[in-house]
Amino acid sequence: MIAPHSIGIESVDGKMHVLLAKGAVLPASASVKCTAASAELPQIFIQLFEGESDNVKDNRLIAKCVAHTLAAVITIELSEQGALKLTAHNESKSETYAAMTLEPHA
Repeated sequence: MIAPHSIGIESVDGKMHVLLAKGAVLPASASVKCTAASAELPQIFIQLFEGESDNVKDNRLIAKCVAHTLAAVITIELSEQGALKLTAHNESKSETYAAMTLEPHA
């Protein structure tokens, strides 16, 4: 099975940072390091999109969450059945700041 759409997160400039490209063989996973926009606000706002546009406003928002930290590794995993798991954790994976799982529609 393959990913039907690209999946990525929004960058500060409103662009889509693709983590899993359309056509990726499933199961698949990808990670990216992220930092808070400001040291004065220790939060990373994570918005997950699917679509093929470089601009997130043209793609479909599928999930959002907040990681209360200055830096995190964002990991997404997409199963063969279409379940999507997002985690925000420290580099050693010893601490998780945010996590969610989205099950596919029946």
